[in-house]
Amino acid sequence: MNIGEKIKKLRTEKMMTQAELSGEQVTRNMLSLIEKGKAVPSLQTLLYIASRLNVSAAFLLSDENEEYMLSKYSLMADIKLAFKKKNYRICMDLCAKYGKKADDEIKLIMAESALCLALEELFSDRVRSAWSYLDDAALYARQTVYNSSHITAKALLLLDYLSVLSPSLVADNADVDSFDPESKKSYYLDDSFLRYVYSVSVVKRGGEVLEETGVAAYDRHLECSKFIRNGEYEKAFSMLNDILRIDERLSGVVLFNIFNDLEECCINLGNAKSAGGYALQKVSQLERILS
Repeated sequence: MNIGEKIKKLRTEKMMTQAELSGEQVTRNMLSLIEKGKAVPSLQTLLYIASRLNVSAAFLLSDENEEYMLSKYSLMADIKLAFKKKNYRICMDLCAKYGKKADDEIKLIMAESALCLALEELFSDRVRSAWSYLDDAALYARQTVYNSSHITAKALLLLDYLSVLSPSLVADNADVDSFDPESKKSYYLDDSFLRYVYSVSVVKRGGEVLEETGVAAYDRHLECSKFIRNGEYEKAFSMLNDILRIDERLSGVVLFNIFNDLEECCINLGNAKSAGGYALQKVSQLERILS
């Protein structure tokens, strides 16, 4: 793309007419000749047109590879600031401007941002949105040459945890079926919720490892899992009800699992009426977080 083509492309993208871009220093006829490649702008004209288009003269003069680097350089400061301020949506929107030209560094930032957004959505009880971000995180992590195994491991752990909620939750980019949480244990130790989800996953697979999380509700729920596994349903039932009285805001997914365990306890204790009540609360939670 030559200078004229680039000027015309930028002008049309900004929905400017030739007269609007020409202003007072360049004639419309001269601008038309420049855009058609029939005239080469002087340095003064180039600087003027660049200022009107809100780009650098270097950007107009650059070839395709140089253009990408200049574009990346101009956006990177904003991307890093957004990431530092934990404005992950803004960060993702800025990274998306690179499109198919996004390099390994951008892909890594997108993977990290998507994972963080997934956790935000999960704690806001928007499970489908969280699922989509987790799947994206796995995709971007796979596309970068940088070490992103920690992102993939966390995304797969959470996808596996959420997959039991509905058969409609299907991953397009992540291989959840081949996931082995115990082989990636070290990646989950820096976050209480991930330690909790990891322990739930291990128990589900018949394991004995229950990691303490430091969060009372999570640790008590894991203790209940041990009671249920050992057939101590009265102990589990009592502790599960204690969890619901703890003054901690629990995500809808955690509440769904607690009500599910309460239902199981009641069934095994022969209390069909209470089991039905907890089943209704479980369904109510599920409908809310999947809506």
